Amino acid sequence: MKKWNDHWVNELEVVNYDCYERLADCRNIKKDILPMAKLMLKYNSNKGAEACLDRIVEWITDWNSQFELFDYIDDNYEKFLRRMEN
Repeated sequence: MKKWNDHWVNELEVVNYDCYERLADCRNIKKDILPMAKLMLKYNSNKGAEACLDRIVEWITDWNSQFELFDYIDDNYEKFLRRMEN
């Protein structure tokens, strides 16, 4: 199994610094989820959209302890997947 390429975070810093700072401070907001998931997919296309979205969910809600975003992501999961694949 290939490892994850997390260099997407470097691009996030350049293209969306506010989102990057929120990620580093463990205080992301709803509008950050899709841009981060799309960048992760860009750098990990071999994993597929669903695996990348799942990893973003884990990153935000588990590793960064932002449990309050889980229900929002869960309610919009299919919408996020469709938007990532287009």
